[in-house]
Amino acid sequence: AHIGSGNPIYSCMGSSFTINQGSGNSGWNSQVRKPYCGDWPQPAYGYPGARSPVVSATRTATVLLSPSPRPDASHRSATPSAKPSGRSSPTPTRTVPSTVNLALHKPISASSYTDVYVVTNADDGNASSYWESTNNVFPQSLTIDLGASTRVGRVVLKLPPLAAWGARTQTLSILGSTNNSNYRTLVGSAGYRFDPATANTVTIRFTASNQRYLRLSFTANNGWPAAQASEVEVYAS
Repeated sequence: AHIGSGNPIYSCMGSSFTINQGSGNSGWNSQVRKPYCGDWPQPAYGYPGARSPVVSATRTATVLLSPSPRPDASHRSATPSAKPSGRSSPTPTRTVPSTVNLALHKPISASSYTDVYVVTNADDGNASSYWESTNNVFPQSLTIDLGASTRVGRVVLKLPPLAAWGARTQTLSILGSTNNSNYRTLVGSAGYRFDPATANTVTIRFTASNQRYLRLSFTANNGWPAAQASEVEVYAS
């Protein structure tokens, strides 16, 4: 309130803009004061002779946005929420391209290992490193957590692709689970030949299904008295 200035009229329009004071106006201009054109004049926060001092010519306002109030009885919707049906929501299934190795660097565990041949060697993307179980103890298992229910239909097993790794046959089965508790057989027990002439690689295909956990159960190896795998790769199809 009480904002005024030495010359309250500002105009740089020249002759193209004229302010005419009407008979009903008073106290804001005199005929002797002409419209001013130049830098904006500093406003005066009070009429000349006013007794009350001006507290501040400039204020900075800070606005704090308060969070919405927590709902209580007065804020609740008049429409009650739907009652749960008693059925659990279906587990979402992840679908990825068939060229993507779903097991790479995923959490992996094994029933045992020996020396430096730890189970994480089996999904590190390096076929020269490998996992090996305790010798002379079967069965042995290796379990991979894909992180979410995922459609799977192919497993590729590898041993180091070196001639020093002579051909051998490992007997194993593949099981799947969505909760790491209840497993069902995806591929029954069978012997698979690993041969350096074919890069010591075996591909096992099966009917595609949604699984989060895959478990390989080894029961024999005629080339060494332990379960062995340098890479376990999992694909959608």
